[in-house]
Amino acid sequence: MYIDIGVARDENRWQQIAKDLVAPAHESDWTRNTTDRRITDYDQVRPFATRGALVAAMALLFGIIPGTSHLAWLLLLPAVLQTVLEIVLEARQRSKDAPTRDDSLLSPFVQLWYRNYELWQINPTGLLGAVAVPCNIAAAVFFTGSNTYGPAKVAAFACAVLYLSSGVSGPLLDATVYSPLQRTPQLLRRLRPMIWLAFVLFLVAVVAASQAWAAAWPPDALPYAYMVCLLPYAIGLRIREYERALGSGGVVVANAQSEATRQVSQDMHELLQKFKGPLHAAMDLEGLDPSSRMGLVTFMNTVEVIYDRARNRKLDLQSGIMPPLEDIVRNICAPASIKPTTSIQIEGLDVANHGFATQLISTLTNNAVQAYERDFDMHVARIVDVRAFVEGDRIHVVVTDALDPIPEDIWCLPHSNLGYIRETLRQHDGTLSQVVLEPAGKSIQAVWSARLPTLRNESPPAPPSDGSTS
Repeated sequence: MYIDIGVARDENRWQQIAKDLVAPAHESDWTRNTTDRRITDYDQVRPFATRGALVAAMALLFGIIPGTSHLAWLLLLPAVLQTVLEIVLEARQRSKDAPTRDDSLLSPFVQLWYRNYELWQINPTGLLGAVAVPCNIAAAVFFTGSNTYGPAKVAAFACAVLYLSSGVSGPLLDATVYSPLQRTPQLLRRLRPMIWLAFVLFLVAVVAASQAWAAAWPPDALPYAYMVCLLPYAIGLRIREYERALGSGGVVVANAQSEATRQVSQDMHELLQKFKGPLHAAMDLEGLDPSSRMGLVTFMNTVEVIYDRARNRKLDLQSGIMPPLEDIVRNICAPASIKPTTSIQIEGLDVANHGFATQLISTLTNNAVQAYERDFDMHVARIVDVRAFVEGDRIHVVVTDALDPIPEDIWCLPHSNLGYIRETLRQHDGTLSQVVLEPAGKSIQAVWSARLPTLRNESPPAPPSDGSTS
């Protein structure tokens, strides 16, 4: 999994505080999977049990406060129903083994939840919560005694506000919020970090209106009621803390992956080290076919680069363990103190063509370096230039050096590396050529078709219109 933790933290610590206050949820595979795992394995029924405890506390406080209306008890029913449904449905909604469809009355709720998961935040228990929250607040504020037991009334109001905070935090910290698949309008995504402020203002308005119209609060309890209105700040606090934990956790996991990859690479290198001599000897065997020789050269060069990157802590597991071709070229040239120039742009090729291009680059570069070492001349500049690119449906690999051209009598001999390369290129509608440069040097250029043959109903190419044959 690619661990995408979003935008890097600002170097200015004070600016980062302001950015955290308005930053939208980062949508990525890492954040949605981590959030889903948190809900499934760690939260489980905890938020539902918390809300159930808050409803029980409100019921107990309603019994203590004199003059509580019977309607206050009835207004708690949506919250009770929501809590019970959430606890009952939790196992079936989160379990990968539980059936989503059966003959029970709860089956439609489960099916709706699965259909909306990662798309919408609408579900039956959430709709019940949208009814339960205002009912709880109305019961605590308007339908309990107003002249006595001010602390108990404030406590009941606090329980209702905490229920609101818990209920709202659920969808705001759900996997849907962090999923790239969600269909939530962009405006709502932008408003999410500041939603707590809207609830604070709403509660302040409720307390002020209840006091102005119904004198709902004893005078000594009113300041504490306004203080309770600030509790939804916990929503914003929890969102920001969770997203900082997601980001920091991603960094730790990425580092752990890199460390594990580095260790695996070192172990692989140490394992192959004892076979390195025999492998190099095998590459020099006269009877070894060119294909195997090229494969061994590419393999050894790749392993060396992976080990060097692991040792220098430059491996990035998220981008893959295979090193860039530029690094392979530099590794081949390093023993001869050659600093190559490269321009390799073959991203997006299929595996077969990319692998063949890698073999070509490795073999041709290795040939140039060996020629420099064999025909040492201090007056000849050690130049190796490697270019690879795709033009139309043709792949080009060009390796240039400052050495004399390869003589015609040994160019592409049948059992040589170059001979094997030319025959393979011909099978792919390609060519291998040597271009003499002025005033000195040469370029070996390989060109072949990037088109893959169709799987079915491939028609043979039409004959030339002039009747000639290729």
